[in-house]
Amino acid sequence: MRITTFFKAVLPLTLVGCAMTHGTNFTPKELDQVVLCKTTKSELISIMGKPTSVVASGARGDELIWSYMSVGHFSENINRSFTATIASDLVTDYGFVGTPLDIRIRNECKK
Repeated sequence: MRITTFFKAVLPLTLVGCAMTHGTNFTPKELDQVVLCKTTKSELISIMGKPTSVVASGARGDELIWSYMSVGHFSENINRSFTATIASDLVTDYGFVGTPLDIRIRNECKK
């Protein structure tokens, strides 16, 4: 009886305690709104939300990075990373990697 009560009390805590998320969730659908050499930095932040980090890359421009990770017992594990280079206030290239496997790299401005 005591063991059953113990498991009823502790088991839900162990299951919840191991689930984890980090970053702001985004989906590949948001990426479809990004147009190279037309989307501005402020438009990109409006689409994607606040970046996880910003790296000053000197002559190349700034790199804005978004990361999202979700790990849980009973749900699909998700790991996504999106990096965009901003030069002259415009997105000049970007790369996306996500699970389930989806890789996108764009690095040419269409004229």
